[in-house]
Amino acid sequence: MPPVIDTTAPGAWAAGELLHLHACDWLGFDLDHCLLRYNVPALAELLHSAFLRFLVDNRGYPARLLDIPMNPSFFIKGLLFDTERGVFLRLRNDGTVFAATHGTAPLAAAAAEALYRPGELQDVVRRVLTNGERDRRFTWFSTFFDMPAACVVAELITAMDTARANIANIESLTAAAAATTGPTDRAQPDAELRLATITYTEMMQDVFAALSGNFDIEHFANNSGYFFPALRQDPARYLHKFSSDLRRWLYDLRHRDGVKLFLLTNSHIDYVHFLLSHAYGAAWPELFDLVLTSGNKPAFFHHQEPFRHVSIDGKVGEPAALRLGSTHYYVGGNARELEQLLQRHRRDITNHSALDVVYFGDHITGDVLASSHHMSWRSVAVVEELLLHVWGALFYGTARVEPCDTCFMLYEELLRRHSTLVVPHLDALAEHDRQHVGHPAVGPGGFEDGGLVIPTYGGRLEPTSRLQSLNASVESRADLALED
Repeated sequence: MPPVIDTTAPGAWAAGELLHLHACDWLGFDLDHCLLRYNVPALAELLHSAFLRFLVDNRGYPARLLDIPMNPSFFIKGLLFDTERGVFLRLRNDGTVFAATHGTAPLAAAAAEALYRPGELQDVVRRVLTNGERDRRFTWFSTFFDMPAACVVAELITAMDTARANIANIESLTAAAAATTGPTDRAQPDAELRLATITYTEMMQDVFAALSGNFDIEHFANNSGYFFPALRQDPARYLHKFSSDLRRWLYDLRHRDGVKLFLLTNSHIDYVHFLLSHAYGAAWPELFDLVLTSGNKPAFFHHQEPFRHVSIDGKVGEPAALRLGSTHYYVGGNARELEQLLQRHRRDITNHSALDVVYFGDHITGDVLASSHHMSWRSVAVVEELLLHVWGALFYGTARVEPCDTCFMLYEELLRRHSTLVVPHLDALAEHDRQHVGHPAVGPGGFEDGGLVIPTYGGRLEPTSRLQSLNASVESRADLALED
């Protein structure tokens, strides 16, 4: 039994603590899956296809892989993938295995734990929980952009294992094809042989190349690659428009309550402009006092990269000091220099209390952990799948698991330790403001039907009536499939 987490630790709720968003000096926002909501099922299918097409066209994988449908069982945040053994792990906060697979094949938890020396997985969990550090051999899947890659990895492992079992037949086909004169005739046997002979680590390197290749900023500027052209051609299929409540909430925070707002995203400015113009309209810069792009989080919070001016079309200038204003856009930068600016422009410059900054983001380590660990900002985790618990069934198991006061999944434990508040989307806060005149603070047990999940005293995530707990309330729904 792991120890109970100290609820007085930074980022945890103390009894009766409230989050007064309208009284903060600054609110910062990530972009993707935070200010900007995607149609996640459509996005997942597009990325799954884009990753496979990259592997077939650029890394010599068999074209038949393009016909493999996405397996939603691997669409779950917090999976660890062991690149040496080809094993997916869903870990508890004490380092024990809750569920595991080899490729797409289920692996008993005891068998998975037997693969590791005593204390090895516990060390991995300790480093992740403390500062987000991970062993290089383990890949962490934690966003809607990389979870489709987890599906691809699982499918590839199964295909590789099948190819290895048929290696004799594949070598015969390859030898026969080598006797022909046409390189096209040799392509597929060679591809099948590659599938049978590469290591899991080499495969993972190819998947990393597919990720970076699809998200290369030059591909957006040139409308090339496998992801950006589809998104640009039909943004309404993949992107949600803002709600009137959300835009009013952001506007009122700035113009009525005097809270300053900044955007801090890893996305490049031209992609930011495209997304926010679609979702919020051409006047989107007027929502913010400061726009920071290509932030390279989580390194942004502990490195010393200078800020540089950037034009709306992506032209990067020389290093520059930060200035407020909706026409000033920046790339790069670092949190220390940013905080100096935030301090100079707090709502009450005569207030000698600590600077009050709250940052909203979906990335559990890059946004939530990093901002609270390195800067002592309070963080709000945006966890959209709270409303969409239809994925990852293979890693929930078929039997309901009773809640435990001290045992959580690794991902949930990160939320408990490092987030001040957990919401499914920002509209939940905007809707709360609309329904509650006088702007009451967000706090433990504050809502009956507000769409919010509050980390309460004692540490458990207590959902409202419309939501389900992250830990164990959906195991009985393991038969659900990916839905639009």
